[in-house]
Amino acid sequence: IAAAIEDMQLPYRLEQHFRVNVADGNVGFHVDLTPERVFPSSVFVAGLGVVQSSREMRRKAASAYAQRMAILLAATAFRASKKIRHVWVIGTVDDAHAHRCYLCVDFDRWRFRRLDLNHVDDLPRAMRPFVPNMRVENDILRPVEQTVDLADPRFSPTWRHMPVGLSSRRLPERLARALGAPSVSGLAIEEADKRSLIAGDIMLNLCPPDERDATQRNVRMVMELAGNDPDPTVRSAAERLVRGMIDGTVGTDPMDIGEEFVRGDALDRACERAKECLTKHDAVGAKAVLEPVVGPVDEAGLFSDKGGVAWRYFASYVDRTLYNRQHADDLRALLLVPDAYFAAHFYLSVANLALRQTDAALAHARRLRQMAPLDKHANLQLVRCLEEAGRTDEAMATLTEFLKGAHDPEAIGLGYYRMASFQMARGNTLAAQACYQSAMSFMPSITPIVVMEVTGLAAQSQGEKGGLALSPMSQQEVEATLGYHGVPVAPTDEVSKTFLECTRASMDAEVYPVARNFVSVLAAFDPDDVILQVLDSMEGVPDQ
Repeated sequence: IAAAIEDMQLPYRLEQHFRVNVADGNVGFHVDLTPERVFPSSVFVAGLGVVQSSREMRRKAASAYAQRMAILLAATAFRASKKIRHVWVIGTVDDAHAHRCYLCVDFDRWRFRRLDLNHVDDLPRAMRPFVPNMRVENDILRPVEQTVDLADPRFSPTWRHMPVGLSSRRLPERLARALGAPSVSGLAIEEADKRSLIAGDIMLNLCPPDERDATQRNVRMVMELAGNDPDPTVRSAAERLVRGMIDGTVGTDPMDIGEEFVRGDALDRACERAKECLTKHDAVGAKAVLEPVVGPVDEAGLFSDKGGVAWRYFASYVDRTLYNRQHADDLRALLLVPDAYFAAHFYLSVANLALRQTDAALAHARRLRQMAPLDKHANLQLVRCLEEAGRTDEAMATLTEFLKGAHDPEAIGLGYYRMASFQMARGNTLAAQACYQSAMSFMPSITPIVVMEVTGLAAQSQGEKGGLALSPMSQQEVEATLGYHGVPVAPTDEVSKTFLECTRASMDAEVYPVARNFVSVLAAFDPDDVILQVLDSMEGVPDQ
C-alpha cells in the first residue's frame, strides 16, 4: 500500500495515514482533504475560454476530487492483497478553527469490483452502493459526523501491543523459523514486563491518601494483586512496596508507587546513585555504591549460565531476534537479566577504567559482552578496556567480530570510527581513511570530529609514502580497501538478509513492538517515503 501511494501521480500533495488489519481484512485511511482554496482561480470553459473560477466552482471541484481520491485509495488497498475485504476512507479538513469530516465511506470488495474505474463519471452513482456517510448539496460536500477512527480496533487491534513477554500467542511455523522463537514471548526483552503490568493495576486502584485507613486499604490491595503471584520478583516487589507504605518511605503519588514496585529494589537504587556519581566524575563513589550490592549477587551466581539456563540482556527487539536466529540450536532456556544488573556492570567497568584499574574494568566488560553479545555498548566498552590494557590485537579482533554482526547505523558508525584509530596506529592509512569515510556515511553527526582527526593525521603524514589521502574514495574503493585489511563491510550480506526476513516476519506476525523496532532501523538506514509510511501505519500503543 505504501509503495502504491508513493507511485501515485496526483495534481496535489496527498496527506494521509492508514492502518491495516489483514487478519480481519480491514484497511482504514484518514485523508486530509485538499481544501477549496488550493484549486485554480481560473478555468477553461468551452466557448468562453479562460474565466475566473467562483468559490462555488472551487468547492465543487474540491468535493469531486475528495470522492475520487477515496475511490483511488480503496482501489489501492484492494489491489495490494486479496485478503482485504473492507476499506474505510475518512476525509477531513482541519484548520485553526475547527475539525470537519466531509466523508466516511466503507468500501467493500464485492460491490467495489463492479465499478468501472476507467469511467467514474457519475460520482453519486459510483458512491451510492456503499451507503457513504456524507452529505452532498448541489455537488458540494457538507460536514457530517465522523463515525469511525483509525484507532478503532477493526484497524488497530489492541492485542498487537500486549507486552511481548506476557503473550501466550504461538507463532506459525514459517514465522517461528524466521524469528527464531516458537512463540511471541520468545522475543521478549523486558525482564520487568509483568511488574509493569501489575504496577498499572496498583496505580489504578489506590485509595486517595486523605481517605480514612488509606494506607491499610492500599496495603491490602497490593497484597491481593501481587502477594501470591508465581513470579518471585513480583512477590518481592509487593513486599518491598508494602513495607515502604507502612513506614512512610514511599510517597503517596501514584507514579512514585508504580516506580517503586517496578524498579525499587537495591540494585536499581544503587545504579541510580552510581550514575549520579559518574556524572560528577566520582568513580570512587560509584564503586562504593555498587560493589556491596553487585558482589553478593555474583558470588551467589544468581544470573550465571548453568545447566539448561542462559541469562541474557537485550537493549532492543532487533538484538533479541537476531540473537535467536544465531543461536537457534541452543536448547537452553533463555532468561532475561534485570536492566539494572547490566547497568551495574557497565558502570563498574567505566569507574574502574577511570581509576586505571584496568583488570577489574576488563573483567566487568567481559561479563557485559557475555550477557549481551550483540549490544553495542557492551562490545565497545570491551574494546576500550582491551585497548587500555595494551591488548590491541584482541581489541581489533573484538571490533571486527562486532562489525560482522552490526545492524544499525549508529553501531556501524561507531565501530568504523574506533577501527580507524587502530588502523592508523598500525600505519594502515588507507584503511583508516576507508573506516573514517564509512563512519561518516553511517553516522553523519560524527563528521566534524572525523574531519578534525583526518586533517591532523594528514598533516602528520605529509611526505610519507602512502600518507593519508584527502580526496574521498569511491564506495568500491572503500569496500576493496576494507576487504584487503580484513575489516568487514557492514552490514554484511548475511546480516542484511536475516534482518529483512525478520522485519517481514515480525510484521506478518503482527507483533508490533518488534516490527516497529525493525522498521525504525530500516528508516534510519534509508528514510525513504515508503518505509516512513510503513512505520507510520503501525499505530502506537493504544490509550489505556
